[in-house]
Parts: sequence; structure tokens; C-alpha cells
Amino acid sequence: MDNHEITYQEMKHQFSALEKQQVRKQPQNVQSVAISYLRTIVQALGRMNRTFNKMPTIDILVAMRVIDGISAVGIDPSRLSPEAQAVLACDTRSETDFATQQQLAMKQSYTLYTNRDLWVLTNNLQTKADEAKRYQNLRTYLLSNPTISKLQLAAQQAKDSRCLQYLQNDSQTTSYWTKPLTKWDNGEFDFPLVPDDAIEVSADASGLTSMCRYPGLKKYFHDQGFATEWLPNEFILNPVQYINLYLGILGEAAGKFIVEDIWHVHLQRLNKRAINELFDYQVGDHVAIDFKNWNGVHRPSAQAEHQHIYQKLNELSETTGTPWRVLIINICATQADLQPQMTADQRIYEIPALIDQQGKLVLAAHDQKEIGRYLHG
Repeated sequence: MDNHEITYQEMKHQFSALEKQQVRKQPQNVQSVAISYLRTIVQALGRMNRTFNKMPTIDILVAMRVIDGISAVGIDPSRLSPEAQAVLACDTRSETDFATQQQLAMKQSYTLYTNRDLWVLTNNLQTKADEAKRYQNLRTYLLSNPTISKLQLAAQQAKDSRCLQYLQNDSQTTSYWTKPLTKWDNGEFDFPLVPDDAIEVSADASGLTSMCRYPGLKKYFHDQGFATEWLPNEFILNPVQYINLYLGILGEAAGKFIVEDIWHVHLQRLNKRAINELFDYQVGDHVAIDFKNWNGVHRPSAQAEHQHIYQKLNELSETTGTPWRVLIINICATQADLQPQMTADQRIYEIPALIDQQGKLVLAAHDQKEIGRYLHG
């Protein structure tokens, strides 16, 4: 797995079989295994060579499963005996067979490594100021570089490599499909070629294209150094970078611009370390704002989501000693006819969308007034 010859999923299956004392077939299309088999065959043929030397013509009978198990990839056949060369000539596998497996394994491993790094980083957001700053710098960097060159990536990794495991992008595509192998939050992802229960990773799917159609936002992003499109490049965001980091900071950056533009309020980060990242922004000392960027990505149930929000509101109120309420704002419309809703105690005000796919404001005039009243108290 460290050499990206097998996927993380295959490794789990192998260990599971060992624990249960079950026989599991060797992983397929693994170059080191094929070379190991070939070594055994070469040694066996070498021992037979004493007999072969006495015969003018030699016939070698080789089982197909032997042919299927060996490979000449990475080997110089001219250095082997004529018998070994004859056996290798039957091999039909190509370097592509191993490369395809290796590319998939590398994608899965790098995505897992990012998930591990992210878990460590986010566990210290409320306790370590340098980690909180590193987290924000990382998100901003991804917002500016959804695709990246090898040289630029290496330079950034030399400063801090945490969560910077971009996926190699030889075809320089600006989109791909992905889906979780089990759960959305454990970092295990597959990369299907067709959108079968998968989500798209791209500028359009992230909402960036729609957001940049809102008047003035594209220029604002450009002035801030944020990407306004995904350009073809040697590396591209992996699923954990995209779902857990990029989508969030994209929604925050766009949402801040639009909210300040519409309601003429000043949004600032929560200003105490103990409440850092509980919500995205605050207006004054009583209203928190949490921006969402739901674009085809899995969402928790409304009940579970509200429970989590109440938990954070209570923590915020206890830490500051003042009551708080929150605006939950999704940036782009994902379905039609969704109306803003407020909980009975008026502590949570949920806005399903600010703009449509064309970047046009979707809120009715009376909704804009109600949100304004909520913001200003």
C-alpha cells in the first residue's frame, strides 16, 4: 500500500481475512507480486538447465495460471536465460495494467492521508492559535489553487505539507467523479468513471461558476487572489480537500460578499479562540452566521443538523455570557420553491439559498426585510 500497488480497501480485506483465518486470493495486477513469482520461475528454470544443456531441442509446458501470475514489466529479458525469455514471451500484460491499479491506489491513499491530517488539525482549532491560523491559511490556499502545477505544489509542501495531497492529473482534466466507499466522513473514496451514485468534483459542481455570475463577485475574487475558474493543470483537489475544505471556504467567501452587499452589515470572524470555528462569522455581539455550500454533497438530516446547531449556540452563549442566535445560509439554490424558515424560539433562521445558478438573487423583497431585521435585532 505504501508503494500504491494495492488500495486501502484491498488492504482492509486482506487483514480481515487473516483475522478470520480465511483464505483470500492474492491482489491482482500488483507488480511486486508478479516479479516475485517471476523470480521463482527463473530459479526453477535455472535448476533444470543442467538437463536442458544435453538436449538439442527443448519443450517447456507452462500452466496458464503461471503465465497469468508473472510479468516482464520493469525487467530486461535479455539478461535472462533463453528458457525464461520463452516463458516471458507468453505474458500478455502491459505496463498499463499496473499503472491503472497504481493510480487508483494513489488517489485513495492521498485522500486518506488528507483526512488524517485534517482530523489532527481541526482537533486543535479552539486551543491552539497557530493551528487555527494554519487551518485558515490552508483553506485560503485551496480556494486560490483548486488545480496546481507540480513545481508550485512542491514549493508549498516545503513550507507545510499537511492536507496538501493533491491528486496527480496527467490528463489535466478540470473535473472527475467520486463517491464514498462506506461513509462520507472516513476519507475512503472511490473514483468511478461514470456518475453512478457519485458526485462531481469541478468548478460548476462547487457553485463557483454560479457565484461568479453575481454582480461584482468575480472581480472581488480576482482582487483577493481566489480562483474564478478551474484551469487545466498537473494536480487537482482530492475529495477530502474538495468536500471538507474547499466547498466551505468558497461558500464563506462568496456568502460574506453577498450578505454585506445586500444588507450593508460588517461580518467578522468570531473573535475569541474558545469559540473559533463554531460558526463562520458574527454580526455585532448577538448574531452568528454559518454559510453552507450544498452542491450535490451529502447532508445530514434536518433534525440532526438542528441539534448540532443548538449545541454550538449553547456553547457560544456559555462562553460569551450573552444569548446568541444564528443565520444558516446556503449560497446557491439546489432545488426549487424552498422558503426561509425560522425555529419557534427564533434562535435559528435557515435560508435555503441566496442566488440561483445564474447568480441572480432568489429572495423575495419581504424575505430580505425579515433577514435584515434579524441581523440588526
